[in-house]
Amino acid sequence: MKNLFDIRFTARDRRVDDEVLLAEQADGLEEVVKAEGVSNREHTPEPTWLQTTSQWIPAWRSQARDIYLRWSVADRALRSARLACTTMPDPYDIAGIRPGEAGYQRRPLVSWSPSEAETAHEQAIDMVARLTLRNLVDMIEQSILQAHEIMLLSHPHALLEQPDAKGLKRLYERRLDNPDAWRKSWTKFIAKWRRDRSPNEISNVVQRYWTEARLFLPVGYEPSTLDQVNAFMAVILAVRDHIANRSKHVDAKLAELSTQIDSPGFSYNRGDVFEVRGAQMELIEAFYAEYLEMLSLTLKAKPVVQS
Repeated sequence: MKNLFDIRFTARDRRVDDEVLLAEQADGLEEVVKAEGVSNREHTPEPTWLQTTSQWIPAWRSQARDIYLRWSVADRALRSARLACTTMPDPYDIAGIRPGEAGYQRRPLVSWSPSEAETAHEQAIDMVARLTLRNLVDMIEQSILQAHEIMLLSHPHALLEQPDAKGLKRLYERRLDNPDAWRKSWTKFIAKWRRDRSPNEISNVVQRYWTEARLFLPVGYEPSTLDQVNAFMAVILAVRDHIANRSKHVDAKLAELSTQIDSPGFSYNRGDVFEVRGAQMELIEAFYAEYLEMLSLTLKAKPVVQS
């Protein structure tokens, strides 16, 4: 049986580093998903949420891969530049724009010795890696939320039963008569739904999507695979929070979460200095690629009658 973690996530630890050219997140759902049954009553039926989600998978895979590749390019460049610092004959100068008697002019800001320049490059390597990892995890989380929202747009009934959704429920019932009003109100409602998620809901983003979408593992995957996916997501979300909060040490939550997965690349002890490592980028990208493959197989196997 296939285990999502067969690769064991033990890629070589190339000590972190890299730059992040922020990958663009997929723009609003309204570009690809329209209210079920709306606007096409006399034309070809719109894709089901299963088909729409499947159509997005290649884009999600490409976004994650691009973030990783750009990080790798930046990492190599910074490491080569750091090595070159050890043999440079002249000071490492960086100029900037500053006001002067003749107006704004480019003037030297620093003039580093070889050792100072080497240290600055090492810091840049770490900074770029942190930014990239945060961006990569953001992108993965947003894609899972987007998939969830694609499903909810076709099956919003659970959300429409909430006390604050009475007006939206009336619009849904009359959506064929006024599709624009329904679509605009739904967009506002789902944005609020995102903002109001509790910390527990955020850490269980995968589990909640699979449960509410009534998805099941494809043949060949171990029963514990989804639990492992959810546990790994909780860890990388906690790592992202450490980066966002500029945490210098590992907190109790991350240390505890890391014990729930079998991944030396994400092993943390409470109180240790918090570090980001280059191997972690490789592991996250590989994890997400495997997850999307599993999701694709699941969507193909799900009976359309249940969609």
